[in-house]
Amino acid sequence: MNLVFATGSDSKLFLNLCILLDSFAHHMPGETLRVCDFGFEDRHRDFLAATGHLTPAPPHLADEPHTWKRKATLPDFFASDRPPPDAVVWFDADMAVLAPVAEDIRALADAMRAAGEAVAACTDSNGGDIAGFIAANETPETGLDPFRALIDAHGTDPGAPYLNTGFFILFPGPFAERWRDEVMRQPPFLLFEQNTFNALAGAPGAGVRILDPGIWNVHGDLLADVDVAGAARILHTTSKGAHHTMSRFSVPIGGVEVSGEFKIFARPDLMKIQGDHLMHFLLGHQDLAAAHGI
Repeated sequence: MNLVFATGSDSKLFLNLCILLDSFAHHMPGETLRVCDFGFEDRHRDFLAATGHLTPAPPHLADEPHTWKRKATLPDFFASDRPPPDAVVWFDADMAVLAPVAEDIRALADAMRAAGEAVAACTDSNGGDIAGFIAANETPETGLDPFRALIDAHGTDPGAPYLNTGFFILFPGPFAERWRDEVMRQPPFLLFEQNTFNALAGAPGAGVRILDPGIWNVHGDLLADVDVAGAARILHTTSKGAHHTMSRFSVPIGGVEVSGEFKIFARPDLMKIQGDHLMHFLLGHQDLAAAHGI
């Protein structure tokens, strides 16, 4: 099966992206992680082109400013690939790979195709359903009426598990097309890309495979107790604040000061994994970093 491994970002998460790229290369030799351009500054865009990771945005997205809208149009980034991908495997840019996963992902994708499934994703770390997500997150400021409208329009089961779109396997077809089209027509609202995904995933006949977040997308409260030498395969630097923070990074690399903000884990051992991969990546690309003003 022809799988494309992909992520996407803009310059705000460039340092987290470096962590993902290094951890992916370490644990998945022989595979390439394609980086979709979600609005990079020229220096980062040119750097990623030089490393061979960059996948430019298709022309119809050239002026799209919202990264989540670009994420929902993911298959469009690979529409000109020959042969076209059978499926896209997505990693959020603030993830880190802990172990070899290529064979397991290929086995998952093969099983999905045999079962006629359209997409695979993990439950959110809170373990709740769609109705519970709305109850826990709606405020006068967040206003989730657009999510309710999607649920009504697609006949979504409010008791369906609420999914996190940090990691997923997506096959081309009606699900991918509906996700793209629904997101592109919407004005942004709270987690609108992920909520639209959930409205479609909870609809009748969606063809969704539910994955274990303790393996494929360790985030939120799961970060408190994760055993990095155990079953976990992918860490995700996202939580409601208790398990990660934003940090300022600055270090001289090849005569150039590399600096910026990035999302960092609160747990020291997880933080060390990020730091080791970030430094390994920057030192391994220090000439390119200097040449492109990183």
